[in-house]
Amino acid sequence: MKIKKLLALAFALTVSGAMLTACGDSDSSDSSSAATTTTTTAAASSVAEEASSADASSEDASAADASSADASSEDASSADEAKEPIDRTGHNCFLMFADGSWTYSNMNDDANNRPLPEGGLTAAVEADGTYTVDINLEDTVAWMNSAPNVTTETVVGDPAFGVTVLNIDIAGLADKMGVSTKDNDAWTKYCEDNGIKESKATAADKTAFAKTSGLSITDLTLSADGNEVYKYNDDEITFADIEANGKIRIEIYNAYGDTKDTAPQAIKDFAGEGEYETLSATFTVSGIK
Repeated sequence: MKIKKLLALAFALTVSGAMLTACGDSDSSDSSSAATTTTTTAAASSVAEEASSADASSEDASAADASSADASSEDASSADEAKEPIDRTGHNCFLMFADGSWTYSNMNDDANNRPLPEGGLTAAVEADGTYTVDINLEDTVAWMNSAPNVTTETVVGDPAFGVTVLNIDIAGLADKMGVSTKDNDAWTKYCEDNGIKESKATAADKTAFAKTSGLSITDLTLSADGNEVYKYNDDEITFADIEANGKIRIEIYNAYGDTKDTAPQAIKDFAGEGEYETLSATFTVSGIK
């Protein structure tokens, strides 16, 4: 609307100039008439330029609005992508660990909808076979720093020392094998038949139940910085739905679990004084249905 008014004013000034030139005193000099025409034309030109400038400004504003809308759309799209649920199908597993002081840790963090920890090599246990999972401090720290609301990033400094948690969690395998320890009639009956109070069941009790499905974990070896820490006897391995979440956990050492006391002495010694930059665990799974 403003542009139309300015153009109308320019036209009016042009017409007025022409009328003044045509109807002026016949005795006036040609220079006076020329001056009038020049002044009027300049005024019209000025108004036209203002109109053109206003039009350009309007176009710039429209372009900026469009650009802003595109950016907002892209931001919204990115936000939608960030909210997409993570695909956790398959029996993924990783080496869950925290060193003795929790300086370095590689833990499951489903609550924040982040991928399974990528502190090192992960594996999908879809069939019988031998698998290796590992961690290294550089990738572990990168995973730690990806957590929401991190204000001070962790950096790789001294090697990790000691162990607080060291497990291998295999997602969904207990459910698949029918040996989950939550809302499972087979588990309840197993406890009744063996005189076990469900709420007091030990990791050993749960391992014995897991074995009733034909599932077997053997040949477990832990290594640090490429050197063997301990190779388990098969009857020493703890594996079960320890946390009643449908996962099979191979519990190597857990300061908050039974293996704090029941782990082989070599593992307990390592948990107390081991120093390392990488850890790896190899194990064999059989009996998967």
